[in-house]
Amino acid sequence: MTLDSRLWKNIIICLKAAAPLITDLRLVDSYEKPAMGFIYEGMSSVKEKIKSNFGNVKKSYEPILKIIDERWEGKFHRPLHAAAYYLNPHFHCDPNFKGDNADIIQGLYGKIGF
Repeated sequence: MTLDSRLWKNIIICLKAAAPLITDLRLVDSYEKPAMGFIYEGMSSVKEKIKSNFGNVKKSYEPILKIIDERWEGKFHRPLHAAAYYLNPHFHCDPNFKGDNADIIQGLYGKIGF
């Protein structure tokens, strides 16, 4: 069984997908800094790392990102995460800041009645 090349190929696929997720999700369990302002950008970064791990071959990473998006949208994504990202000075001063993203703007203003 352990000499089966398909097993090792599947393990490599799992690691390419899981390693970025595990690394980023450890942020939530950290006592070094408050995580709320970093979760939104972290998930975006995870998706980019997974794409890169699969050589940007869409058919290889697309099923994995679909699962991540279903979980993110269904259970974890809240307007508070988007608002915390927008208000986080760490990202606000970054040239790649996504402050005009519709999800982020809706998260920022949606729940506070503006």
